[in-house]
Amino acid sequence: MYRFVFSFILSNVERGGKWYSEALFLHLASNYVLAGKTPWLSKAQQAQVKFQYSEMAPTITGRPFPTLELTNVLNKQKFVVDDIHAPITIVYFWSDQCGHCKRFTPGFHALYQKYRKKGLMVVAVTATNDFRNWVKYFVKKKYTDWLNAYYEGDYNRLLHLYNIYMTPHTFVLDKNKIIIKKDPTLQELEEILKQRLDK
Repeated sequence: MYRFVFSFILSNVERGGKWYSEALFLHLASNYVLAGKTPWLSKAQQAQVKFQYSEMAPTITGRPFPTLELTNVLNKQKFVVDDIHAPITIVYFWSDQCGHCKRFTPGFHALYQKYRKKGLMVVAVTATNDFRNWVKYFVKKKYTDWLNAYYEGDYNRLLHLYNIYMTPHTFVLDKNKIIIKKDPTLQELEEILKQRLDK
């Protein structure tokens, strides 16, 4: 029964290629698989769970946003998100080649324009290492009023550190740069902004 229930829960934590509950997966992985309490799993299955755990753990909700040096497209100055002083900071990984991004970004940008005077800060980061077309795209679409940035190092490091397996990938951070929400819908995001900034 233990084996059946565990396997059932683990298989249902992932839905449609996306983790339904990262916190639940991390709990199952750390307290059962990594603790050696699932001997029926093959070595390949255990290795996969361990890999997924290592990828997801750094960016779980409630933890500090991992620090990585980015470069401001506008002035070529390097910065880290920790240095941004704002009640809410959103780090938005996206690409001009991503259809989901193209559908999400206009509404997201409208929310930014609505709340930026109340303290909202957005760091929009290209999720590709070929960012020339990305720059042309966001200039054409007039997404130039938030902070556009890119990573100059090995992009595999960026993708792994922030567990970017699909785009857009969004982190909502509080004033202390603690992750309070990941990949919210526009409706969820507006509710957060109302609660945190409409005072």
